[in-house]
Amino acid sequence: MLRSIVVGLDGSPESISAADWAAREAVRRGLPLRLVHAWEGMPSDDQPVSLPELKVPQYWAGRVLRTAQQQLAECFPQLTISADQIK
Repeated sequence: MLRSIVVGLDGSPESISAADWAAREAVRRGLPLRLVHAWEGMPSDDQPVSLPELKVPQYWAGRVLRTAQQQLAECFPQLTISADQIK
């Protein structure tokens, strides 16, 4: 199993700075970068989101990851970046 540099995001400026640092560290070490966002309100994989009030926070959690992944990919095109919402 390939090791990776893992960084958690919550959408704050501090977490974006941490992701930038982690990306530079991943490039320096020649490792992939994994962005994660933990959301307590996420349903399990076998239960689709059916409550409208859960869809908006889930969308924003995903947007935090997508935005960070896109920005880091532009700055570090040589870096392999994955992004996951976890429970």
